[in-house]
Amino acid sequence: MKPRYISFLILVWMSLNVTITNAQKGIDTGTPFGLGEDSVTCVENLAMFTTYAKNGAFKEAAEYWEKVYAECPAASRNIYLYGVEIIKKQIEEEKDAQKKDDLIKRLMEVYDNRIKYFGNDERFPTSWILGNKSRDYISYLGENIDSQLVYGWLKESVYGQKEASAPDVLS
Repeated sequence: MKPRYISFLILVWMSLNVTITNAQKGIDTGTPFGLGEDSVTCVENLAMFTTYAKNGAFKEAAEYWEKVYAECPAASRNIYLYGVEIIKKQIEEEKDAQKKDDLIKRLMEVYDNRIKYFGNDERFPTSWILGNKSRDYISYLGENIDSQLVYGWLKESVYGQKEASAPDVLS
């Protein structure tokens, strides 16, 4: 083997070792999946929660979803699609008023993070997300809503979505 190829192989091997030993979560590195072992863990947890959630097993999906949401929030839009469903299910099942309020706040946080990581999505942009956030906020808080806050979200949603605005967002 030529010395040049040997040097290249050594360089590749060293790079892989550094990446593996310096595993970091996606939230820490700004990458979708993280680095090294953490990227493998993220992909595994993503696959697990997605499989459960697609089958409607939101209770089982929640544990894996929590890990993905916390450690690699930019890994997939599914984190937010199914995250909303997981939290809604938790809200429905919660009996304690304070815990229910905390879950509603968490739901709003999930929408905010979806905007942060996937708000520039061509098909489901920030304006679309805000329409859904507004609908859920009104649905769960009823008469206790902050009308100015909701008006701002709805205004941005309707101006952004225009004729593609959902009927329930318009109403």
